[in-house]
Amino acid sequence: MRKSDLPSQIQTIRPWLAYVSIKPKPECQETIRVWVIGSFFAILGSGLNILFSMRAPTISISTLIAQLIAYPIGNLWSRWMPCWKLTIFGKAWPLNPGPFTIKEHTLITIMAGVSFSIA
Repeated sequence: MRKSDLPSQIQTIRPWLAYVSIKPKPECQETIRVWVIGSFFAILGSGLNILFSMRAPTISISTLIAQLIAYPIGNLWSRWMPCWKLTIFGKAWPLNPGPFTIKEHTLITIMAGVSFSIA
């Protein structure tokens, strides 16, 4: 790569930089909402996959199902849950820490994806 190619590449990329946040937002990812919804999908998904694995043609539920259902549930939680604080082991956890974020959605999907496997 020549140095003369660099300005043209920067000009090509510059319009896309408006859509990408360079600075991380100070959001709390580990919330009670993530733990409750993620645990619910982990338990429900693994239980249904175990149950469906006993059928003659096995059916499996993929992580995509949990990912699609977790987003509306997280938004409903942020809309309808009161703003109370729950103290666990000396740490205060707000029941409704604010709007449902993409980081929380990602953690819920990861928690569900770990358990959605058929042995």
